[in-house]
Amino acid sequence: MKSTFIISVIFGILLIVCGILVVKYPSSLNGFKSLNKDRFKSHEVQNAIKFISISLIIGGFVAISGSTVLSITNSMRYIFWILLSAILIPLLCYLYQYEKVLTEKEKVKFYFMVILTCFIIVGIVFYKASRSPALSVQEGFIDISCYRFYDHIPTENVSEVNLVQKLPSIKRRSNGLAVNETRLGYFETNKNEKIKLYSKSYRGPYIYISTKDNKYIYINYVDSTKTKQVFDNIKKQIKIFSVLKKYGAYHSAYPNYL
Repeated sequence: MKSTFIISVIFGILLIVCGILVVKYPSSLNGFKSLNKDRFKSHEVQNAIKFISISLIIGGFVAISGSTVLSITNSMRYIFWILLSAILIPLLCYLYQYEKVLTEKEKVKFYFMVILTCFIIVGIVFYKASRSPALSVQEGFIDISCYRFYDHIPTENVSEVNLVQKLPSIKRRSNGLAVNETRLGYFETNKNEKIKLYSKSYRGPYIYISTKDNKYIYINYVDSTKTKQVFDNIKKQIKIFSVLKKYGAYHSAYPNYL
């Protein structure tokens, strides 16, 4: 969580630096440096460069201020949306301004590249979402992550870990992703309870984890045997840490990555 905050701040600083450098070295902008000298010095192009510079700086401040607020409020699970906003603000501004200075022939190539990039991004998202959940028990915490979703749960805050065969009846997706049999993120049940899924299959069993602060998490894999193995390991590691803590030997001697 701390490393995510640091990376977000560094990313924001880099955006601000890029915004400053764009004003100082405007010819370094991809696409603009190919313009002839008179066109480059035109009022329209210079305004476009300033607009892009400002958007980069705004994106940087969004990344820094947004990640700081999320860190203070312990809501780093929303960092994806902050960083996405920080990227999209300057990117969309750049594309809008760049499109204005192109000839009709250049616009065809430009639109093709934009569409191709969109397909690549969608492909990356599907690839990331298709990966199995990563789950580890280490130093008294259960860490679960898949795609942009993650949880960092102190073992002492866990009230129940069980293997269940079915999910509660789900009414709708509230802040999650559903692609084929993959379901990630937050969903609402028919009983109006909010649950979090790291599910890769419609078929059980599911690892069910509930916490003392009313979090309800369900995890499973395509291979049901792996789901059962991960469940057994979680139970084993939680027991180890509870014994270590009881006898004052609580340390990182028993890390376990599942």
